[in-house]
Amino acid sequence: MLRFSFLWALCVGAVHSATAADAPKPTNVIILFVDDMGYADIGPFGNKTLRTPHLDRFAKEGMRFTHFYATPVCSMSRACLMTGSYSARVSMPGVLFPQNRIGLNPDEVTVAEVAKSGGYETMMIGKWHLGHFPEFLPTRQGFDHYFGLPYSNDMKQSHAGYPALPLYRDEKVIETEPDQSQLTRRYTEEAVKFLRTKRAKPFFLYLPYTMIHDPVAASENFKGKSAEGLLGDSVEEIDWSVGQVMATLRELHLDENTLVIFTSDNGPAGRAAPPFSGNKTTNLEGGVREPCIMRWPGHIPAGTTCERIAGNIDVLPTLAKVFGAQLPKGRILDGRDLGPLLVNPDASPVRDTHLYFTASQKLEAIRQGPWKLFLLNPARRKGEPVRVAPALYNLTTDQAELSNVAEQHADIVARLTKEAAERLAEIEAHKRPIGKLADGPDAPGTEAPSKKVAALTDLKPSAVLKAAMAPQIGGRTFTINCNFATSQANTILVSHGGTQLGYALHIRDGKLTFSIRRSTDDNSEVSLPAPTDGQPHRVRASLTKEGKLHLQLDEQPEVVFQGTGLISKQPAEDFCVGHDTANPAAKYSQPEPFRGTLTQLEIR
Repeated sequence: MLRFSFLWALCVGAVHSATAADAPKPTNVIILFVDDMGYADIGPFGNKTLRTPHLDRFAKEGMRFTHFYATPVCSMSRACLMTGSYSARVSMPGVLFPQNRIGLNPDEVTVAEVAKSGGYETMMIGKWHLGHFPEFLPTRQGFDHYFGLPYSNDMKQSHAGYPALPLYRDEKVIETEPDQSQLTRRYTEEAVKFLRTKRAKPFFLYLPYTMIHDPVAASENFKGKSAEGLLGDSVEEIDWSVGQVMATLRELHLDENTLVIFTSDNGPAGRAAPPFSGNKTTNLEGGVREPCIMRWPGHIPAGTTCERIAGNIDVLPTLAKVFGAQLPKGRILDGRDLGPLLVNPDASPVRDTHLYFTASQKLEAIRQGPWKLFLLNPARRKGEPVRVAPALYNLTTDQAELSNVAEQHADIVARLTKEAAERLAEIEAHKRPIGKLADGPDAPGTEAPSKKVAALTDLKPSAVLKAAMAPQIGGRTFTINCNFATSQANTILVSHGGTQLGYALHIRDGKLTFSIRRSTDDNSEVSLPAPTDGQPHRVRASLTKEGKLHLQLDEQPEVVFQGTGLISKQPAEDFCVGHDTANPAAKYSQPEPFRGTLTQLEIR
């Protein structure tokens, strides 16, 4: 390890310490950060159907990282990238919404600010998602200039209670509700324009694409051209964008002196992430292990693969060395300098432990070497098996996390449990606060009621309503009433929500169950024996302002369970009758679509 650390220091030091007569130019840096890209969405990581020739070349000229970690969802991942710290350490929740009055604390030192301290010009193009008020914008966090969206592209005017989706240049809104099919093209044009600008300083360009986040879109040149529909079209357009950036670097004779990093913020949304289990919103490998390629001619050996643990928390410490800058002082960073691995991918690990946090900042799992231990029951992709903590997996032999070997390795479970507790205690002891607008409290996570809520009484099993047309339950008490008859032991009557929040009235293993989900790890439910005699029955389920769950069948005594509170905001997913089309809103047990009769449904 010392040998490779020395080589890395020598390699980088040469960039910053040569004599004035022969001093090479400082290294430029570009980060290309995709939204919701799965591990195998591109050719270098196993995709056989999409055309990604530019990324294929990129990988042949650089190094693939096959154990590179992000987080389950958007904002927390970007906080990790910007600060070199776990999202829990900087108090960043999973996703920020337009109504939130919080953001990345201005006291945090971002990778852009580290670049500035090294004499770099900085530019950001794309999706920020770390706070949209002026105090939190990229231009207040180390970027000289900014062009892009302040949050996700689905947080637009058509969503109940949301303002028009703004497109910013620096700190000014220059457009609202931009044509999303043109975003990748416009981002690329802005990037090429920035690269062509003559400058005396080295540059740091951060380009976080909006795509392939839903609603997925592609420009006319790519729409309908791929083998995987619109999503594939969008991926192929991102590959084109990478090609445009790299071609411009070559044209300007900058490619030999530019470190380019390509990766993603989290796993794919609502679809599989082979070869892993899970997807976006989960801490299974499919939700957090991302494709990552780094290219830096003369420094990173071409066509190589690194199988060591790494992640977006390691980007800031790594780039600080490249920038010739000091690491932020007066704070603990969780990431490590990947430099020795960039010289030799088989060098000793720079860190052998990774922590998996949920959107609500709870420590759900820990990995050390090949061993991954779930400390909490993990969220899962719909249709996948339920995993019950403690669940231990050997990721070398079981990358899909299907064989829980906790009972066979009680010693490893005990060691990792202790290690996780110690690391979590340290993070809690040195946790840094989220930024709050004018030091005020965060706005409550509620949404304006829909102007037109659809009637439910005539809905039949398999019916679907968009969130804006569904009963508005965010921050409110509500009651579900309906008549049903079925002989099924595992099915769904009503569901609305996903792995972040929602509710469901369902039958699981022969028990009628009312479930409330307030966050990934905050699940409450009440149940009683379900009638599976095929005869009609009346059910009433309610959530009170005290957070109590009530469930009553026919004239039987009511069952009550004390939950943790109301659901903070309206679920963004579809409202479903007789099934669940999104990531599961409750802990089901392989439910079948509802068969039987379901009438007189009302939610008030």
